[in-house]
Amino acid sequence: MAWDHKDDDPQRRIARDLQKHVGPTWLVFWGSGSRKFWAFLRGGAHALILDAPTPQGLFDQIQRHQP
Repeated sequence: MAWDHKDDDPQRRIARDLQKHVGPTWLVFWGSGSRKFWAFLRGGAHALILDAPTPQGLFDQIQRHQP
């Protein structure tokens, strides 16, 4: 069975929920190709890109890198 974009709907919903939780300082999304959750720090002096295979792992990283 081939992959369909809708197969990742649960992960995208989780990413949206995490985005709401961490607020506008971060851009959070699910990467279908990488099979990871990603977060980009918005407006920081330096680019910061985080990734993790689980939402909890990404949340933990975000907590450690709060500006």
